[in-house]
Amino acid sequence: MPIGVRRGLRRAARPFAALLLAWTVTNPARAEITAAVEGEEIRAGQSFVLSFQSDTGGGRPDLSPLQRDFEVLGTARRTNISIENGRAMRTTLWQVKLIPRHAGSVTIPSIEFGAERSQPLTIAIAPATGGPDDAGNRLRLEVTATPQAPYVQQQVLLTVRLFVPQEVDLVESSFGDPRVDGGDALITAAGKVRERQRTERGVRERMIERTYAIFPQTHGELVIEPLTFEGQVFESQATFDNPFGQSIRTRRLQSEPIPLRVRPVPREFKGRHWLPAQSLTLVENWSEENATLKAGEPIARSLTLLAKGLTAGQLPEIAVAMPEVVKSYPEAPVLDDHGRSEGITGLRMEKQTLIINANGAVTLPEIRIPWWNTGTDRPEVAVIAAQTLQVVGGIPAPRETPPTPAAAPAPAPAATTPGPRTPPAPPFWRHLAILLASGWALTSLAWWRSRAHAARHAGGPSDSVPPGSEAARIADQVLAYARNDDAVRTRQALQRWASARTINPATLDGIARRHPDLAPALQELDRCLYAGGPAGWSGAELATAFAISHRSPGVARDRPTTQPTALAPLYLSSETDPR
Repeated sequence: MPIGVRRGLRRAARPFAALLLAWTVTNPARAEITAAVEGEEIRAGQSFVLSFQSDTGGGRPDLSPLQRDFEVLGTARRTNISIENGRAMRTTLWQVKLIPRHAGSVTIPSIEFGAERSQPLTIAIAPATGGPDDAGNRLRLEVTATPQAPYVQQQVLLTVRLFVPQEVDLVESSFGDPRVDGGDALITAAGKVRERQRTERGVRERMIERTYAIFPQTHGELVIEPLTFEGQVFESQATFDNPFGQSIRTRRLQSEPIPLRVRPVPREFKGRHWLPAQSLTLVENWSEENATLKAGEPIARSLTLLAKGLTAGQLPEIAVAMPEVVKSYPEAPVLDDHGRSEGITGLRMEKQTLIINANGAVTLPEIRIPWWNTGTDRPEVAVIAAQTLQVVGGIPAPRETPPTPAAAPAPAPAATTPGPRTPPAPPFWRHLAILLASGWALTSLAWWRSRAHAARHAGGPSDSVPPGSEAARIADQVLAYARNDDAVRTRQALQRWASARTINPATLDGIARRHPDLAPALQELDRCLYAGGPAGWSGAELATAFAISHRSPGVARDRPTTQPTALAPLYLSSETDPR
């Protein structure tokens, strides 16, 4: 072959040789992604690591096919570069941490890594309960609810216990918050997490316990959803990759759902406020015990309502109808919840200063608060008996008759006294009474003018709700739910609206006390929710009353109505302050 022809063929073959070399470098003879699991045994509820190794790197894996049988906790990527026979080799290792959702034979499907795919892998998953030598699998979760057939608004104690063998080193742990399905409920933690040691069947173990109080708000079927525990367990197991034998494995336990059958308010209960409690006491205290009361002087009285199994927000106002001669100056109530493993104990304390403007016997009326004893399943009444107070002293009325000497004889009826008589000077007490009466009249006039000025400015911009505020937005929700006859959502929106308007407590009773014009419609909503069921409720009346109360100009809103408006504020000196 001529030399020129050979040179031409070599020039033409050079581009093809370059393309062949590039294809060989980017596409090795055998490129594959292999899958493998770490550990000798895999158990349900216990984490393990699934590894994917690629010689070409590939793309980011699509792990969505694993979601059906596993929960993906996290992924990690590691790249190794080595040189063999003068040639650089790169290996990419993907590690995926998984928790099996169930036991049995499970096939890990083919996973895509960009343009490449791994081969399927079948593994065996053992049940969650391990053998006697597998301490990490002897973690136990126990969840109980008492009672399982409560009344509406009755306390249900949900107790969560985790049992940990003494040889297990639990690094981290967390419990999921309880949730309910099929109804509405108030859920709060009762006390703190408790931990103690115990011996069960010769095995020393720790018991970690936490208690929740659940208050169902509607009657019917209610399900407590499964609770989840997740913890990191330290294990000692030497392997080739970990010669020191230190590893941390994630353990997850899940309880079974607990159904509740919530009963409505029983027909035998005739009280205005439904109070299902384990115990309820009403206590009275005075600032001065067995003291002699004087007319016109203040004395402090406190009434305390203590209920085991109810929150303070569920306790009603202690209504007392005082006689006309008794003026009452109430203070803001004290509300407090005390949570322990036995449940919630609610306290409501009402303090008031009384001034009795009469001498003699004054009777304070009896106080009765009906409640339902959940232990005996019978109605009961907490009572403070009527009591009669003896009031003495006070400023006597001024007398017009001057003092007469004791030895002077009484004049005869028909006798006349010749000459004019000069009346004696009025005594000191008469001048003092006139001075005090004048001061009181001036004070009353100034107070009346301030009240009239406040009434003229009631409902102004400072008392109105800005159109774009949170309270205005929630008020629109209240109207929408009420017009759709949705009793449950209407009550929830009203409670959120009360919180936004700083009404304490943010309950239907609290709103009714702050807005008496809404009280009849709120009582009908409360009755339908807790007795007849929310299905037959009509919200037209509540929507109309709420729209008028919330939106009408010139109406003072969110103002307390418990203190009589005819009474001036009471200012106590340091000498007479009962506290």
